[in-house]
Amino acid sequence: MPIIRPMWYEFPTDTATFDLDQQFMFGSSILVAPKTTAPSAEHITYHAPVTTNVYLPGPTYWYYFYSGMMVKNPIPTSIPIADNEEGVFVREGTILPILNFERGRMSLLEAIDDPVTLLVYQDINEAAVGDLYLDDGQTFNYMSNERTQVAFSYKKNKLRNSWTLSVTKVLTDDNMYAKASGKFLNKVQVFNFLTMPDHVVNRYQSDMDTQNTIWIDWIYNEEEQALTILNFLIPVDSALEYGVSVPLIQIYALPK
Repeated sequence: MPIIRPMWYEFPTDTATFDLDQQFMFGSSILVAPKTTAPSAEHITYHAPVTTNVYLPGPTYWYYFYSGMMVKNPIPTSIPIADNEEGVFVREGTILPILNFERGRMSLLEAIDDPVTLLVYQDINEAAVGDLYLDDGQTFNYMSNERTQVAFSYKKNKLRNSWTLSVTKVLTDDNMYAKASGKFLNKVQVFNFLTMPDHVVNRYQSDMDTQNTIWIDWIYNEEEQALTILNFLIPVDSALEYGVSVPLIQIYALPK
């Protein structure tokens, strides 16, 4: 399956996507609408935003990648795109792993061992999923099963006013990439988070039986409805077992 896809490939029942040739899908969750109009003198001189036409297929909602804000009206629309940005939108219900690379990195291979940030774009049920695949990025050792792939899941818990981020290994246990145990998550951002948190717990490193709870730092932006969880280290795959879900982080809010 190609990573770059025409719109109709992901939305085969939406006839409005059949003739779209000014935007495309990058995978199943990222929509890209590049700036295709010639820049005006104002754009060149003052770096003014460029208005870009984009069609955001429904009934799903979309987030603007650079702000993390949900687009409330997923219909054909014209959106001003800043000079240093492109028209990139993320489908609701998506978890995007991205490299939290250090300043000065000049190539992907320089940053390949840097930590990972998870960007969580909640759907209307306050849930999201996403995968992360790892190998050395250079050799054919993945053909000898030197690789791993994990699936992240985020959901609201029914019985408590809390949300859980979990991980599950989706490749069988004969697949193993040693460096995955030293590849860390160190930041999570949850968008369209509508409730002020009370506290956040590192479930992966806490011992619930002995009540040895490890707290994690967090910042909540009420205006942007974005929760940032930071200052922790959790390995991507350290002795995970195939098909077994492991809770990583739990977010608690005050009872309403």
